[in-house]
Amino acid sequence: MALDHKYRQLEERYNFLQDQCTLPRKLQKTAIPLRDEMVSKAQRKIEELRARNETKINSKQAQNRILAGELVQQTRALEQRENDVVRNEDTCDSFDVWQQSESAARGKAVGVIPVEVAGRHCKRRGRGDQGVAAARTA
Repeated sequence: MALDHKYRQLEERYNFLQDQCTLPRKLQKTAIPLRDEMVSKAQRKIEELRARNETKINSKQAQNRILAGELVQQTRALEQRENDVVRNEDTCDSFDVWQQSESAARGKAVGVIPVEVAGRHCKRRGRGDQGVAAARTA
């Protein structure tokens, strides 16, 4: 009788422990698919964000390339205009010197010494004398 009683107690403990182990296994079987589903959703979301960001980056890079090209063209055009201004200034200076010398020569031939040349035929353009002086030294 004592053995039957001990056997029943052991059987009850075994069933209790088996129930205790069965419940976590069932929960785990349910939790694993849920976890996998959540992971796959998160991965899809990450891929969508990555694709969206790559598209934005590619768009910005293309826009930067276009703007850089325009900047290069505008810089070259500006440099060309500055070179033209320097050449124009040199031409005007040479013309002014020639005009003054011709005027002085005419005045000596006639016997009149010109005090000042009537006016400049070349007008300075650009950013003023500073820009021209800086361009000449460059």
